[in-house]
Amino acid sequence: GSRIIVLSAINLTSQIMHLPMLALFILAAISAAASACNCTWGAGTDKFCGTDNECHNFSCAEWYQHHAYARLGFTETLTCKDIDTTAIGPDSESFYTSVSYRCQDPLPPPIQTGFNRKCTAEGPTFEYTCYELSEGTQFLTFMSEVDSTIRNGGMNCTDGKDPFFKYHLTSIEIRENSEHSLSGSPWNATADLDKVRATTGTLYSIYQKKPRTAAPTPAFIPPPTTSSSHNPIAASKNWLTMFVAVSLHCAVMYSLLF
Repeated sequence: GSRIIVLSAINLTSQIMHLPMLALFILAAISAAASACNCTWGAGTDKFCGTDNECHNFSCAEWYQHHAYARLGFTETLTCKDIDTTAIGPDSESFYTSVSYRCQDPLPPPIQTGFNRKCTAEGPTFEYTCYELSEGTQFLTFMSEVDSTIRNGGMNCTDGKDPFFKYHLTSIEIRENSEHSLSGSPWNATADLDKVRATTGTLYSIYQKKPRTAAPTPAFIPPPTTSSSHNPIAASKNWLTMFVAVSLHCAVMYSLLF
């Protein structure tokens, strides 16, 4: 009976000793939950959760500084400039669309527009290119096509539902042997064009890691060819030959004279 009491006391003491550790674990979990972003990409929110656990706008600058690329630690400056609106299609500069007026099904074909702002950064190991819509974009050509479609009978969706405006975000990461892409719409679709959503919730980002370059092979330099004038052994042989020749000449001359 006394043995059971002792063991129970030991177990109780062990549990009491673990209580502070359990409390620290709970506090750490609560702290992590409190510091997590209150924004989720793809859930109709207007921001994304960055590597710093803060919510950030959907822009090329914010995506470059606080998306997953930021974990790589590069600090090269991102340069942005306005460009002509990019075309849509495999032969275009950006290929992807920013805003589309479409049905849920791929048919009839959607009306799409590209991007009019380009940002780039380059370092020793990577290239980064990002397209976005500049603030104040009026979408004149795009909306002209939409209005023309509506005036001519509208876009008749095969599912019987009304067409809508969709806001697109595409992010591509290319490495040596792999490619990862992320695409979707951070904003919910709207019946009318929302210019704020279009200019703050669309982008096309490409991060590409440069292939490793092998160290250059040093050029082969042949050793210099040695001539007899710079070879001490050959030079001594030449002097010996000359000495013998002179001695023989002197001997012949002496015999002729005497």
